[in-house]
Amino acid sequence: APSNELSKAYKVARLARWVVGESAADEEGQPTFKVLGQAPAIASANQIVILVRKGKENADGFDVIAIDGRVNAFGGGKFLFVNAAQVDIAGRVGEEKFVVLPGAHQMIKPKVDGGKRSAHAMFYFRKEKEARPFFSSRWPVGGKARSMIFLYHDPATKRLRMHTIRDFLP
Repeated sequence: APSNELSKAYKVARLARWVVGESAADEEGQPTFKVLGQAPAIASANQIVILVRKGKENADGFDVIAIDGRVNAFGGGKFLFVNAAQVDIAGRVGEEKFVVLPGAHQMIKPKVDGGKRSAHAMFYFRKEKEARPFFSSRWPVGGKARSMIFLYHDPATKRLRMHTIRDFLP
């Protein structure tokens, strides 16, 4: 289930790929592993691994995204946008403009004028050839927190939704 915070950190042996799945048993009762998603690991020793479910159920599989979790790569004041929707998303946070295509992700670090602690955030989705606004608000921007924004279509209503996680840094 979606949450509003990162899970605790796990230390694991470094591998070439992140592989997510479930243990099961075959017809003869022998243990098997069903792969539900995988992606190459990145060089960083501190990785944030994001699982984006491809459908309504876990059995539909996952897109696996590995992000460099070090503060110098994804630190305070940065925003990671993950587009799990079926439409292009465009936005502006402060003066920083961006576009995130379906299935893609992008990180930005907006500039804030004169020591302000917030910036105006506005997001649009593309319907045919027209950009339609769907979100407008002021968002906190600061050196002590990084944000992850997940954009998706709600499986029940088919409406475009947004889920945010703010991760406060030590």
